[in-house]
Amino acid sequence: YPLALLYKTPHPDNPYHGDGSLLEVVSKAGTAVRDWQYPDGQVEFIKIDGSKWGPTYMPWTQYHWVETYRLVRDDIDAATRKRWEEGLTLAFDGTAREMMAHWRVHNIPAWHGMTLVRAGQVFGRGDWGDTGREMIRRVVAGQTEHGYWKEHEGPTTSYNLVYVHALGLYHAFTGDDSVVESLRRALEFHLTFTYPNGCMVETVDGRVKYHANVPDRALTAYSLFPAGRRFARWLMRQAERMGQGASCSPATASAFEHYHGGDEAPIPQEGESYERTMGAMARVSKAGKWFSCVSAIVTEPAENRWGMDRQAFVSLYHDDAGLIGRASCRERV
Repeated sequence: YPLALLYKTPHPDNPYHGDGSLLEVVSKAGTAVRDWQYPDGQVEFIKIDGSKWGPTYMPWTQYHWVETYRLVRDDIDAATRKRWEEGLTLAFDGTAREMMAHWRVHNIPAWHGMTLVRAGQVFGRGDWGDTGREMIRRVVAGQTEHGYWKEHEGPTTSYNLVYVHALGLYHAFTGDDSVVESLRRALEFHLTFTYPNGCMVETVDGRVKYHANVPDRALTAYSLFPAGRRFARWLMRQAERMGQGASCSPATASAFEHYHGGDEAPIPQEGESYERTMGAMARVSKAGKWFSCVSAIVTEPAENRWGMDRQAFVSLYHDDAGLIGRASCRERV
């Protein structure tokens, strides 16, 4: 998708516009997905550790493939286009069948819902769009008042961005303002649980440990709001300071296509000191170079490999040292 966007975007600083060799790479990439599909349009779910989880309709692959198809369908050869159309149709027909058989609010179905709407627009399939919109409606209804979606009975800062990114793109495609309040709450959640270096606060996260990188998801969603536009700009600057450099990721490609420009408003991260709470569950505090997060979230232990037992209750950060440590009932800073 990012490469297809480079190929299609005329700009004085873009040497890849109209580059036939880049189009060949894009064409081979989409065809590789088609070659990898099972007869019903699923692909093998292979995790980063190499473990195989069986066939699945993988929403991230399908979304970026259909966007790539939208961009280059008139540029690729007829045989390739036909194979892509066959594969995409199999994938989205299967996704819609699975979704209607088992409605479930989770980060993967949220992406499936958004992707079905987009594929419905691209292929003129109103049935896909109807199914996707129903999933989006359920996702919006499943959000908590504090701007997050529960996974293992509590927030997960990292996976929350999956929901936000999907809803932001859905709004960009449809203009459906029924998701705007949900996105506003989500922005407030992420403004609260972001360290001064732009990384996500892991203390309240029930799935993912601390990672020293700045997320590039959800920029389109943030850009609906003045504070969100400032937040998005600040995050990208922090990414540069963290040495992440210019990104050619699918997430930033989405932001390039669908970002909402406009006025900006101040964000907490630019202040010398602030304090923000999430009800009685958690509090963050910034004082000069010091930042802390205290969590009182308690949940039952998760009975699968993805849920942590939420032992962490405090983390401490300093501008010069980064994340210093986190305390729990088993460890001390």
